[in-house]
Amino acid sequence: MAIIGLGRMGSTIDDELPAGSPAYSVAAACAASPRLSVTAGADIDPAKRQAFATRWGVSALYDDYRAMIRQERPDLVAICTKGPLHAEMAVAVAEENVPMIFCEKAIACSMREADAVLEAVGSRRIPFNTGVLRRFNRAYHQARDLIAAGEIGEVKTAVHYAASNLLHGHIHSLDTLSFLLGDPQVESVWGELLPRDLAIENNRLDKDPNGIYQVRFANGVEATTVPGGAWEFEVLGTGGSVRICNNGGEVALRQAPAQRRGSWENVPLPPLPA
Repeated sequence: MAIIGLGRMGSTIDDELPAGSPAYSVAAACAASPRLSVTAGADIDPAKRQAFATRWGVSALYDDYRAMIRQERPDLVAICTKGPLHAEMAVAVAEENVPMIFCEKAIACSMREADAVLEAVGSRRIPFNTGVLRRFNRAYHQARDLIAAGEIGEVKTAVHYAASNLLHGHIHSLDTLSFLLGDPQVESVWGELLPRDLAIENNRLDKDPNGIYQVRFANGVEATTVPGGAWEFEVLGTGGSVRICNNGGEVALRQAPAQRRGSWENVPLPPLPA
């Protein structure tokens, strides 16, 4: 695969994490996978290209990502530049008929740009994904399995906790809530930007704003976000709740005993697999 953007998400974010953390950057994830290898990289910054070469042993480095694609013909391209560049690059990469594309979030900064990306990849039937990583996290899989097995009864409500911005945070919260609920069809959405006196000029914001929302799914489940607390998720049903605590660090199950009403008890769960 080839990487466009050899900075934080492309190469170096692992330096910010505690020792022993799973691979986080695209380059580190490739190095940890027996199915992937980085063959080329592109960045307009010569210093980043040199640092990437030193760190990952990649010699095919370019200042022009189009030239890289045409010369190297990678099977997969990862777009890891800053957000405002993503849509333009995703369309350009698709037009080069790259077989697969991964684009860091957010894929676009407007609905018009997002539609252009979807058209570019969809019309060419190119597999496309973005960084919704919690779908691949063992804690969220354990929680979803408990919900699907009926351990909390009939699902009524799902909640995300933590103040978050729209493009870089709530892309995760919305996708994760949907994942935990089995990806039901969305029926309606309400949202509001924060702070409430935020000024919008010419239908444009130059900074990714915070926001809150409420989603009603076609199956009747309501999902919402609470702008405070640790990054956590909770799904509540008629017979209990499942909570993913501390950004996926653990899963907590509470159930309503048959003998008592109005009181839920913690249920021990097996530890998450390593």
